[in-house]
Amino acid sequence: MENDWKDIGKISDKKNAASYKVWDTTGEIEGRTYRFVVVYSDHKDTRKLKALNKAVNREYNKKVKRFEELSKRPFACIKDAEIEVKNYQKKHSPKLHHIDWKIEAKEEKVKRKKRGRPKKNETIKFQTNYYLTRSLRRDDDTYEMERELCGQYVLITSLKDIEKDPARTILEKYKGQYYVERIFKFIKNPSWVGSFCLKKPERVAALGYILFMAAVIYTLWERRVRMALDNEDIELIEGLNRQKTKKPTACALEVVLNPILVLSQRIGNKLRIWLPKPPSRNRQRVIELSGFNVDIYQGEWAVGGKKINITKEGCEI
Repeated sequence: MENDWKDIGKISDKKNAASYKVWDTTGEIEGRTYRFVVVYSDHKDTRKLKALNKAVNREYNKKVKRFEELSKRPFACIKDAEIEVKNYQKKHSPKLHHIDWKIEAKEEKVKRKKRGRPKKNETIKFQTNYYLTRSLRRDDDTYEMERELCGQYVLITSLKDIEKDPARTILEKYKGQYYVERIFKFIKNPSWVGSFCLKKPERVAALGYILFMAAVIYTLWERRVRMALDNEDIELIEGLNRQKTKKPTACALEVVLNPILVLSQRIGNKLRIWLPKPPSRNRQRVIELSGFNVDIYQGEWAVGGKKINITKEGCEI
């Protein structure tokens, strides 16, 4: 299988992007043929690595506890101790460690059958007992093999035409799902949809369309700013936590613009809005990179003929 790996390199233009190798094969699941693309990345999955290291520590602690119990058990002869080692290896052989066994002989007093203090002329008897000792060390070969698996995963697809959809295309489509699923979090956010109480199915469907349209606008906003920043001469903007970036998310852009305070005043049938103070340079750049200017936050418009009265409880028409 090692000779069948195909090196496809990087699929992202990021500085520290992972490099990939793929292996293509087919197989059957419940009578249907599917295509399997085995992917190897030189960037290991941090969650899998963390789980692997936890498994190493967990196995070590478990075996040490078991050895403490076993080391207290005396054996009458070396053969009995060796039999116990074989039985242990069959039942409790560790996956990620090596055990180096040793058998040590100790001269010990034979326990008296009678209670009380021994007589002066009583002979103290000794016998040789054998005890198991061990040293536990990580199996580096097995660990490295498991570590390599942390950079591998399998993609299953019904796209079986290798010429039309090569393995690189399958991997790119799989990686591209992240951008779609990231927007789904915006649609599924309880703060957006949890506050609506809709009984009729057509109203639920209407809300769904509105949310999808909002998601499209959200995505287009992010894309427009990123395309505007996709130039070496353009200065980076400050995103989340004031980190410089050329690829901000729509969420980061929203966080940057949220603190802008807009004041409004209605006089008769005219509504006037304005900024009490100009936005910061970073916010102004975000507005301009979005395709607008600061004027969108100020102006005067004619509104409906009915006057709106602002009260403590809310709005009255």
